[in-house]
Amino acid sequence: MLHFVETPVELVLLTRFAPRGDLSGCVPRNTCVEEAEVRKLSRQLLSALAFLSGRSIIHGDVKPSNIFLTELWGAMILQLADFGLSRRLPPGQTLVHLCQVQGSHGFIPAEVIHRKELHCASDLFSFGVFVFRYLGGYDPFYPASKVTDPLLFDEGSWRHVSPAGRDFVARTLAVEPAARGTARALLEEHPWARGPAAPAPPADAGRGLRFHDLEGALALWQRCL
Repeated sequence: MLHFVETPVELVLLTRFAPRGDLSGCVPRNTCVEEAEVRKLSRQLLSALAFLSGRSIIHGDVKPSNIFLTELWGAMILQLADFGLSRRLPPGQTLVHLCQVQGSHGFIPAEVIHRKELHCASDLFSFGVFVFRYLGGYDPFYPASKVTDPLLFDEGSWRHVSPAGRDFVARTLAVEPAARGTARALLEEHPWARGPAAPAPPADAGRGLRFHDLEGALALWQRCL
């Protein structure tokens, strides 16, 4: 945030311009993205979620249309935006009780749908939905509300994804929040997030979308400040 103005009726935030729009317009439906690029995208977003959870903040609406893109030197840097549904955890608490279900259809985890509980790990579930979609080319749940159903890895779509990549999305899409772990732990400890770039996928996988890896993205942002 560069500046803000608070009036009697609204709060106006001034943020950096994201000339490449949001993530939702970059990946066509039913298209796979190269595993190495999804890994770099995931590392940037996990860094953002780890930053928030370290300050007891739950975003509450993680989805592609709330992730803005800036292209620098041929690759994308991500900005997590739209904190209209965000919540701060009360001191000493691990969840927030909601009056009603909140979030965007297709990205809402079981604990929000069934118990109206919002955890930091709820953001990981929403993040896992589109990571699954980008790796496999289809949505993890059909219909989208069936978030307790087991995941189905269709071999025709997942043949180019490593076992570690499959384990990563299965972890983020676990039914119970505690089974997902934390953004910090996934970023620093999961072998898929920590590991080297994955081998090149087959020719029918989606191409043309490139992301900066986490360290490069942070260095570029520091130079642009």
